[in-house]
Amino acid sequence: MRTARVTGRCGVALAIALSPLLAAAPAHADGPQVVKTAWYWAEKTTVTPVTTLPTLPDQANAASGVPDGDLGVGYVLDQAASKDKMAAVDLDLTTIPVGSTFSSLLMKVPVDSAGQTVGTPDISACENIDTFTDGAAPQALSAAPPYAAPTCVKGVLANGAWTFDLTAMANEWSQGTPEYGVSLVPTLLAATDMKPFSTALSGKNAITVKATWSPPPAQTVPSTAAPAAPAVPTVAPPPALSGGGVVPAAPDAPAPAVVAPQLPAPQANPAPNAVAIRPAAYAPRSLTPSTLWWLAVLAVGALLALAWITQNDPLVPVAADPRRARFARAVRTA
Repeated sequence: MRTARVTGRCGVALAIALSPLLAAAPAHADGPQVVKTAWYWAEKTTVTPVTTLPTLPDQANAASGVPDGDLGVGYVLDQAASKDKMAAVDLDLTTIPVGSTFSSLLMKVPVDSAGQTVGTPDISACENIDTFTDGAAPQALSAAPPYAAPTCVKGVLANGAWTFDLTAMANEWSQGTPEYGVSLVPTLLAATDMKPFSTALSGKNAITVKATWSPPPAQTVPSTAAPAAPAVPTVAPPPALSGGGVVPAAPDAPAPAVVAPQLPAPQANPAPNAVAIRPAAYAPRSLTPSTLWWLAVLAVGALLALAWITQNDPLVPVAADPRRARFARAVRTA
């Protein structure tokens, strides 16, 4: 039993410790759907045949080497803009809330084994800056949507499919950048590294997109509801006496009035706190003079009488002593 309790406490502690990590985990792990695709071929508008095209077998679309419904990507040495074929793929992001944060968005495009791959393909996905028209047949290269070259990311070929990491683009789209999908184009390398190739990629229904994202944090709105009224105290009934009597009931105390709190108006410079003044209770006193009052009156009267006597005493001149007069004359003549 002790071991079971210890194990249970450890489990609870581990759950509490991991709760922040679990709360921060992405809320969704699904991806948007591919809504339209198209691909473009320089040979649709070329007057003079391009002589450096790879030799392709006879098939449904032998000139391009791309079966109907697929997407073509390729490069030839004498083709303008470093590409002979390119494709465009658009995604539906309307099911993901604006402001969401993507931790990953991966698009996987399989290679169609029914098509012909010539050379060593090197393909990148670039963010489109304008819309395009959906279509299964190849369109003129001039109709391809423009794309932002700095956003291009190289694809990785593994297990017969190309995988493109579009996480950075997805976060831009989630923050309000217009989303027009991506273009699949030959990777732009140094001139000496560019090698001719042509490949056929599976179309719209075979492309898969997986994404992991978290919705934007919910914004809390401060509540404007009035504060709850204080609870009214209740008076318990008096207990019964042992002799059968009952303690007289106390009079019902009036319920305290609930006053709605009033918020002070905002002030630019708050006034200093004033000192609270408590009014003193009035206590009535007797009007009869006390003993101390009579003693004070008598003392004042005695002082007044003494002052009157001393001020009205006449000054009587004193006769001069003849001996002192002779002594004074003797001192003056000495």
